Amino acid sequence: MKPVLDNKSNTQTQITLNCDLGETDLITENSIEHQVMPLIDMANIACTGHAGNEQTMKATIELAKLNNVIVGAHPSYPDRANFGRVSLFSESNNLTYEALQTTLFEQITALLNISTELNYPISYVKPHGALYNDMAESTELAEVVFSVVASINKKFKQQLKLMVIATAPGNSSVNFEELAQQYHVKLLSEAFIDRRYQYNGLLTPRKLPTGEINPNAVLDEEEALFQALSLIEGKVTCENGQVISLSASSLCVHGDNEAALTTTRLLKSILELPITFSRPSDRSLKIVAKDTTYTKLLSPLSTMLNQYFSTQLVAVTPAFNSLFLEAKAGELDSILLINSTLRIFKNLLTEQHNSKSHHCELPICYEIMSSESHKKYNDLGEIAHQTGLSEEAVVNAHLETKFRVEAIGFAPGFAYMSGLPNQLDVPRKTTPRQSVPEGAVAIAGDMSCVYPQSSPGGWNIIGLCPTPVFNINNTDSPLLYQVGDTVSFRAISKSEYLTTVQQNQSNKNQLKTLPTALPEEQHNKPDLNNIDTAAKLIVTKIGSTATIQDSGRTGVSHLGLSVGGAADNDAYQWANRLLDNDINASVIEFVFGNFELTCVEATYICLTGASATISVNGQSQPMWKTIRLEKGDVVKVGFAQHGLRIYLAIQGGVKAERWWGSSATVIKDQIGTQVIKGSIISSAENSFAILSNTSDKNSQAGALVHNRMLSPSVIPKYSSEIEVHLILSEQFALFSPQQLNALVTIEFSVSAQSDRMGVRLQSNQSQLKHQHHIQSEGLGLGAVQITPEGEPIVMLADRQSIGGYPKVGYLTQADCNKIAQAQPNTRVRFKLVTHQQAKRYEAQLTILNRN
Repeated sequence: MKPVLDNKSNTQTQITLNCDLGETDLITENSIEHQVMPLIDMANIACTGHAGNEQTMKATIELAKLNNVIVGAHPSYPDRANFGRVSLFSESNNLTYEALQTTLFEQITALLNISTELNYPISYVKPHGALYNDMAESTELAEVVFSVVASINKKFKQQLKLMVIATAPGNSSVNFEELAQQYHVKLLSEAFIDRRYQYNGLLTPRKLPTGEINPNAVLDEEEALFQALSLIEGKVTCENGQVISLSASSLCVHGDNEAALTTTRLLKSILELPITFSRPSDRSLKIVAKDTTYTKLLSPLSTMLNQYFSTQLVAVTPAFNSLFLEAKAGELDSILLINSTLRIFKNLLTEQHNSKSHHCELPICYEIMSSESHKKYNDLGEIAHQTGLSEEAVVNAHLETKFRVEAIGFAPGFAYMSGLPNQLDVPRKTTPRQSVPEGAVAIAGDMSCVYPQSSPGGWNIIGLCPTPVFNINNTDSPLLYQVGDTVSFRAISKSEYLTTVQQNQSNKNQLKTLPTALPEEQHNKPDLNNIDTAAKLIVTKIGSTATIQDSGRTGVSHLGLSVGGAADNDAYQWANRLLDNDINASVIEFVFGNFELTCVEATYICLTGASATISVNGQSQPMWKTIRLEKGDVVKVGFAQHGLRIYLAIQGGVKAERWWGSSATVIKDQIGTQVIKGSIISSAENSFAILSNTSDKNSQAGALVHNRMLSPSVIPKYSSEIEVHLILSEQFALFSPQQLNALVTIEFSVSAQSDRMGVRLQSNQSQLKHQHHIQSEGLGLGAVQITPEGEPIVMLADRQSIGGYPKVGYLTQADCNKIAQAQPNTRVRFKLVTHQQAKRYEAQLTILNRN
């Protein structure tokens, strides 16, 4: 259904798409008008000033009539030679205001006469080119245009509106609203989807002061689409990376090339469906249901996208009314992903009347909460006090509720279940518990949950569920429910609870360690003759946390699992590449260095990441270089001097157990393998990189990696003071301009409380404090959350799958690696960039790495 202009006000029923048409000498069946007209709502028809003639005006109106498209006049300076692009104020243009008034009147009435003849009225006037831009800078010139429209309305009894450029509040040189009242002409405001905006809301000039083409002025196909979607929400990202408000009633699209047509088709399809898209970072996409009626389709949509794009996507996370998609670095094809999403969603809309959600009934024991062992967890009495109900009434109300799983996150299997009656609405605890028992059933607000494992938590506990809701040993179906399913509870006795708990002991998550197979007294000087022949190294000293990591666990965020993987992906990849290992081969990530290894069998190793002193049998060795080890060699690595994390790769990759296709260790999820003193490091037996004599430097494979070293120009320089590039998200609109200024001017420092989940930044200033809350949604790598206390947290590899703090933006992939290596007290500053600038920055680094 086409939008309708409301002549009783300056508004319309929904945002429209308009296009400049009729700008050739002849309209044929191959003209762009035929391709564009079905996609737009409003046609701006050239009326002889810069282009067009009687034939083109008539043909374009007829096409508009056929497609039920609103028609407007598109007059300009009378300058066909320069296509109306030469300003009135330039030396070559000597047009007077009086002459301009006459020609504009003639151009508009020419189209008006043809529209009357075809019985299809024109509804508005949109000036063209230089005239359009000049009238936004000169009140005197704008008055000429307003007066012409007003005189035509009066003489021909029309109600033509005037389309003007939308500008940021308070930044327009001309007060269009005031002129509209003065001349009794209603306004339409227009924004451009393929032009970059300045901070004052004006368009970025196409040319630089030097006369050269401005590379930032025009957006590519992908940028134009996302700018259009942002403009629909009343916002736009400026050339300096800031997000400003910009309200427009119509968006100008183009159809003069295939890329522009593709963008317009895609935009039209999105406007026709109850979902929309945004791009939080250079590697993520967010889908939002416009209406809660359609949130139930996000779960099946996520399942299909996870299947179809399994090699490109890291995470597909449904939560409440949104679906968050995160791609591997360099793998995000937004246009392809949006097209596929639209196609799948259309099918789901057709099939939704046949779809049925799964129902899960969980046992719950309320009785056990009064036992001596669980009294400290029992919040039933406090809930009864806050609600004015008896404890029995609280229990009954909870049992009678059918809940809906809205999101899964915070921890593996932790479900946010909506539907709690208003009478049980109590806030979260002011001070969260340091430890909540596994299986605790709790409530807060309008939600209920089951804690799948022991963890900190601030919800109010009312009972215990003996059935594990998340089973790590069942990778095919680890969860009892998924987003969109319904859940109810069934009361059980204390004895049934204890029996069920005993039966399910084997289903618990358990963090593993690499096997030691050595008595304690041999950890420092192992007997190398009593070691498994597959072993390559033994850890004889370890200073801090060390874990097995790879490229991360993909496609499992919908289960509440973290992606994990190497915190510094760049250092991880180079360690494997220098050894010709598989791109996803496992390595060991050491924090702060200070470890020692003894070689059990000849092999090659590579150490990358934080700079530290390395010696083999007392002889100094460089990092970022392959090192051949012989049986009995002792490797000593000192404390990290610059940077935080050191990566150890061995030829063929480290042998490690995998869950969901990954060996990545996430300690908070209790999944993966830790490395301790005495651990035996073996080479992966099934790696294609393992050949018969790869450890022999004289063999072909050994010769390929022998003494291979990364170019010094590519090796990262870890500093105690870093600048990171930030792409602002739409949620920064929650904050004030003063807070934005604070974000980019404050020098933050890395807190010692940082970990693999996130880098916590602190300062002695408080400008970023806030009380904003957002609905929990998917969290991607590099997301910068702002806590209520005003402290930024940069999300790293072990981030939880969803989060509820507002995100001011995302770091680029390269800067995620950089900040993951930041030691405590490292000074950090943010620099705002656009998506376009971020892509160029990443591309430059990619070229450098390839060379």
